[in-house]
Amino acid sequence: MDSEERSPSLVTYNILIGSLAFHGRIEHAFEVLDEMVRASFKPTAATYNPIIAHLCKEGKLDLVSKCLDQMIRHHCNPNEGTFNAIAVLCEQGRVQEAFSIFQNLGNKQSSSTHDFYKGVITSLCRKGNTYPAFQLLYEMTKFGFVPDPYTYSSLIRGLCIEGMLDEALEIFRLLEENDYRPILDNFNALILGFCKSGRTDLSLDIFEMMVEKGYTPNETTYTIIVEGIAHEEEKELAAEVLQELHLRQVMGRNTVERLVMQYNLEALPV
Repeated sequence: MDSEERSPSLVTYNILIGSLAFHGRIEHAFEVLDEMVRASFKPTAATYNPIIAHLCKEGKLDLVSKCLDQMIRHHCNPNEGTFNAIAVLCEQGRVQEAFSIFQNLGNKQSSSTHDFYKGVITSLCRKGNTYPAFQLLYEMTKFGFVPDPYTYSSLIRGLCIEGMLDEALEIFRLLEENDYRPILDNFNALILGFCKSGRTDLSLDIFEMMVEKGYTPNETTYTIIVEGIAHEEEKELAAEVLQELHLRQVMGRNTVERLVMQYNLEALPV
């Protein structure tokens, strides 16, 4: 690259660091990172995440903390990849150590502790690390973290992503047993999860249960159901349902037009 006068870019350095970390050559990865900084490139979370993931896999927690401190010094904010890298510790049964790292990291963030913990849980669930999310949530609640409806929706979506539909539904029973009344977004998350798992038939059962419990579906609810039907190649039925919903004035014209174009439905409802 030098001989052809093509200077390395940030992407070049990140690729090298990622490959070195993957093969366990952490010292060399740090050397490349130092060279990158000397070349006036600003590291990103993508630079550090492979190193953190490997250090967690090896259980070198002191180096993990030093690496995270270096990220903060370089004004590099941890992201989903960082959180999921740390969650590797949970797979090794080191949940409390993982929580301790998150706790220290949260104390150094500008956002509130509650928002930080909520972001961690959401990030893990989005990447299919739902079991570590539950493990960490248990530790977080010991220190005063109270899950909000958004957190519960994240857990529900995470379980559905991993195909654990019965477990996602079980959350509702547990919440109600503990005097928590789910909000509409929680039901929408469950209906979406069932639809994406190819079980639109069961999502309709959830829809009926929701209505029986006194919840009023919103446009998001109906959109999820129509998309679920369309994904199962029932385009004619999806068009009929869409037309009926539009006639009942529970879906706006813009949403209807988007769905018709997106799923190539036969006719625009009038």
